[in-house]
Amino acid sequence: MKAILISIGSVFILYGLGVNAIVSGKGWFNYVFCIAGALLIVLGLLWKQVVKLPSWLKVIFLIIFALCLVNFAVAEAKIIKTANSTPSDDAKAIIILGAKVNDSGVSLEFARRIDAALDYAKEHPDVYIVTTGGQGPDEPMAEGDAAAERLIARGIDKDRIIVENKSDSTRENFSFAEELMNEKGLKEDDEIIIVSSAFHLYRAGKIAKSCGFENISYLGVRGKAFLLPQYYFREYAALIYESLKGYY
Repeated sequence: MKAILISIGSVFILYGLGVNAIVSGKGWFNYVFCIAGALLIVLGLLWKQVVKLPSWLKVIFLIIFALCLVNFAVAEAKIIKTANSTPSDDAKAIIILGAKVNDSGVSLEFARRIDAALDYAKEHPDVYIVTTGGQGPDEPMAEGDAAAERLIARGIDKDRIIVENKSDSTRENFSFAEELMNEKGLKEDDEIIIVSSAFHLYRAGKIAKSCGFENISYLGVRGKAFLLPQYYFREYAALIYESLKGYY
């Protein structure tokens, strides 16, 4: 067991270092696999002391671990199911959640979201496209405006586009977009499609429902396969955090 824990911990640390070499930004959660790996290695080094703990204490730890594992598995199953869902053909609007805009234009992740919405919009000419996202301190323009520009440049009529360009969070993406959609005659019970990274869709849907949207389907875009463990674990952590905060 000692060798297994140390080996798994070492793999986690190597993966965490790889994530940091790819992902822009240095938020602490980018190091979560490095932290988890270090803890596993410490546990492995102390394994002889662990097995000497009283039986009742080991049973308590085992129960807590099992409950956490079940909670994680259930949550991830829902995240993965939503990530692989198919968008409805009867939507009234597509909401594109914002992502990073660089000096050179929208980021690759954002471009994928916009282009996925574009493909759907071309097949459904009556659907509105809602672009969302304000301007961050390191962005040359608002995300909602950048997405609208890309859609127009690719042939979408500007009258089909609803631009939300003031939000700073996913919750504000939806609440601000809802106000603008109401001005166009769209209602809360009209069917919408949320476009975002596939791993983010389940949590985004919960936020959208808490903002009043009632009829939702999803269109997810895929990112780099290497980063999926990091992204899916981050979504689980964010889901737990926001649930504890009472966000939905």
